[in-house]
Amino acid sequence: MQVQNCEFPDDVLLDVQNDVWIRVQPEGIGRIGVTSVLSFLAGKFERLNFKTKISQVVRGQSVGTVESPRHFAAVRAPVGGVIHKFNDSAQQDPKLINLSPYGEGWIVELEQIHMADCEGLAPASEAAPALEDRIKELRVRCFKKLPDEDIYSIGLECSATLANLDDILSKRLVGTVIHVVSDDPLAEIEMVRWADQRDQTLVEARREGNLYHFLIEKKQD
Repeated sequence: MQVQNCEFPDDVLLDVQNDVWIRVQPEGIGRIGVTSVLSFLAGKFERLNFKTKISQVVRGQSVGTVESPRHFAAVRAPVGGVIHKFNDSAQQDPKLINLSPYGEGWIVELEQIHMADCEGLAPASEAAPALEDRIKELRVRCFKKLPDEDIYSIGLECSATLANLDDILSKRLVGTVIHVVSDDPLAEIEMVRWADQRDQTLVEARREGNLYHFLIEKKQD
């Protein structure tokens, strides 16, 4: 389900204040990761470190840390248990945490889970009000894809914004995602036209108050 445009799957239990989740698998293994809230708050993760010297954890204990150019955070276990396995793939390629926070970007697995700790957690359907408060508290804005950079074009005509966007994209690799913010009332019409003419991908367009937010992915040079 979505809360304030942030995605939360139905099959995980959430520790809202610590921005982590757990998915208890049939064999009793609990897979833990960070939420999309932390992913969009931090931006592109560049480093994942594990607390490899510990074998058991209690609820709230750090099992590792994640780091991006603008954010550093501890990954806290939402339940107690015994370390079963760390996700070496995510450590080698931290962008997996952004690309698939509830899938391939998981952080650690626990066994012998303290099931009583799960009583303090909730699925997204029940945690929605708390999630909304958390997102507003952190001033997080989630999109369909994580932007690589932002362009703020406040007080500029859309033609100037698009000229700037053309220049920036000409210097970026295919697949780069740009978040454009504009207050021009004609921005949505002009952005759709521009994307069609340039054969670039308009991933998302939405209005929030008097501001328009666009997500552009570079499709070709």
